[in-house]
Amino acid sequence: MTALLVFAALLFLECPSVKTLSADANAMQMQDMGKSSSAAKTVYKKVTLEPADLRCGNTVKIVLPQEVPAQSKLTYASTNRGVADVEHGVIVAYAPGTAVISITAEYEKQVWEFEQSVTVKKAAFQLKVYANNSYLIDSARSLAAATNMSVAKCKTARMRAIVGKGCITGISFYSSDESVATVKKDGAYCKITGVNVGKAVVTAVYEIGTEKKELKMNVSVTSPKIPVSNPVNASRYNRTAQWQGDYVYFGRFEQDNDLLNGSEMILWRVLQVTEDSIMLLSDSLLASRPYQETFEEANWRDSDIRAWLNSEFMSRAFTGAEVSAMLENEVTTAANPVYSNESEVVTKDYVYLLSSQEVTNPVYGFYPSSAYNTATRKAVRTEYALANDGDAHNCWWLRDNSLSLYFGAYISSGGKVIYESFVGRRNDGVRPVICLDLSKISFAVSGDGYPVVVVD
Repeated sequence: MTALLVFAALLFLECPSVKTLSADANAMQMQDMGKSSSAAKTVYKKVTLEPADLRCGNTVKIVLPQEVPAQSKLTYASTNRGVADVEHGVIVAYAPGTAVISITAEYEKQVWEFEQSVTVKKAAFQLKVYANNSYLIDSARSLAAATNMSVAKCKTARMRAIVGKGCITGISFYSSDESVATVKKDGAYCKITGVNVGKAVVTAVYEIGTEKKELKMNVSVTSPKIPVSNPVNASRYNRTAQWQGDYVYFGRFEQDNDLLNGSEMILWRVLQVTEDSIMLLSDSLLASRPYQETFEEANWRDSDIRAWLNSEFMSRAFTGAEVSAMLENEVTTAANPVYSNESEVVTKDYVYLLSSQEVTNPVYGFYPSSAYNTATRKAVRTEYALANDGDAHNCWWLRDNSLSLYFGAYISSGGKVIYESFVGRRNDGVRPVICLDLSKISFAVSGDGYPVVVVD
C-alpha cells in the first residue's frame, strides 16, 4: 500500500500543470506540455481580443485582461502598418482598411500572446466652420453652412473647422490673393487678415490619416467700421438729462458678489472715439477704496489708488491679450480749476480716473457745470463694491487735488463735483477709465445687444 502511494506521488510530480486565462472564453492552455515549468517559460496560446473599429485619425488604447501583470514587458506588431499601428500601447488609425495587431506580454517566466483585429473606416467629413460671429456676412442659418465671411482692412478674423468623426492630423491654409487677405496658421485656427479692400478665397486643406479635404471660404475685405460713436454733446442739457451714448463690454470683474458664479463682464460708457482709439468709463462703481490708504499728502502720481488700478485691478479685470489692446496713456492732471495751488502732474497709465475738468466736458456727454447735481455724472456701486468696504452712498473719486495734497476731488451721489475731501477720508467708489487701440480689436454682439470688444 505504501509503495502504491509513493508511485502515485511521483507520477503527479512528472505531470506539468495546466494554466488558463479566465478573462478569455478560449480556455488558454500551456503550449509546451512536455517541458518542465521550472526550466522554461510558460507560454499561453494566442487570445483574440475584441475587434476595434476606428475612423481615420482616431486612436484606441489596447486593454489586456487583468491576469496580465501591469509590470509586463509588451511588444507589438501590425500586419499592415499603413492602415493601423501601435504607439505606446495605443492603436493609431491611418488609412481605410484592415490590420491585425499582435501583442506579446512577458513577465518573469510567463508569456501571453494576443491578437486584435482592427478595421479602419473613412473619416466623416462633416466640417463645421467656426468664426467670430461679427465676421459672418452670408445668410447661412448655421455656422456649418457658412461659406462667406467679412473682415475689415487691417483687422484679423479667425476660422477653424472640426471633423464630425475622425481626427485632423494636418492643416494648411492658402489665400487666392495675398494682396487682399493673408492667412496664417495658428494651431487649429486660420488667422485671416484684411490687407486691402477686395475679395479673396481662403482654402483650408485638412488631412485626416491619408485622406484630404478642402474647405473654401469667400472672404470680403471691407473698410474699417466700428459699431460705436461719440456720445451726444451735453452743452445744452438740463440737470435732469441722462447721459446719452454707446456702451460696450470689455474685461471681467466681480460685481454681483456671488463668488461661485465667476466674475461678470464689465459694461463701459464710450466717452470718445478717435481714428485710432476709444476712451471708456466704467458704467458702475466697481470697487470701494480710499484715494490714499493713510492720512498723508498724495497727488495722483503717488496715490495708492493709482497704484491699485494699474496693478491689482488691471490683472484681475483683463487677460494678457486684453491688456495688449489697451493703450498706455500720457495722463495730464492739471492744477485744480478752483484751488490752483498745486502744479501739473503728468503720468503714464493704462487705467486712471477722470479729472474734475473731464467730468464737466460736454463732449464726453457730461453736464458742463460742476456746481450742480446732474444725472450725467451719477453712478451706482455694484453689489461687490457695496459689500467690500463700501458705504451706502454712491460717491466716486476723481484724480485731482483741491485745497492741498491732503484733499482730493470726488463726485457726490447726486452728481455734483466736491473739492474739499481728505484723500484718506473713506472708501468712495472707483470708476476706472481705459483707452483701447482700435487696430487690435473688433466687435461682437452680446445677448443684451451691447457690443462686446474682441481682441484680434
